[in-house]
Amino acid sequence: MGHRAQGRALVFYDWSGGKSRSGIDHVGIVEKVNANGTIVTIEGNHGNKVARVPRSSSIVGYGYWA
Repeated sequence: MGHRAQGRALVFYDWSGGKSRSGIDHVGIVEKVNANGTIVTIEGNHGNKVARVPRSSSIVGYGYWA
């Protein structure tokens, strides 16, 4: 699992703010990385709609595929 965001990466969250893999309880997709390092994500199960909400304090890490 990586620690730097790139577009189209999976972003793994732990809502309790922990940073361990065992605490992961939500996944989103990185849509965009802003110039200041914040991210814009696409997430489901957020009020029954797709959300584009950065939550940097809850991010455990990022996943990538070839």
